[in-house]
Amino acid sequence: MLLKSLNLQNFRNLKNTKIDFIKKETVLIGDNAQGKTNLLESIYFLSTGKPIKTESDEEVIKFGESSVNVEGVVENEEKSEITISTIIQKVEESLRKRFLV
Repeated sequence: MLLKSLNLQNFRNLKNTKIDFIKKETVLIGDNAQGKTNLLESIYFLSTGKPIKTESDEEVIKFGESSVNVEGVVENEEKSEITISTIIQKVEESLRKRFLV
């Protein structure tokens, strides 16, 4: 599978971020603490439903927000595009996690 695009809402320090991957190779360049590692973690989170840096799902939600949504469009071997999402919402005193395909 090939990741074609990534849409992030409230993932760590990335408020509303959309990236279209035009080529098979992508290089991330930037100063420290600008979100490069968080972008990579969001791809892992989309793929596995788990954060890399912590055991707590709540820590991937941007501070002051009540939900996170990581959505990706992937292209399968047949060249069909599939949209997948991992969503976490704070609901009262708990978290609600959903996976959508």
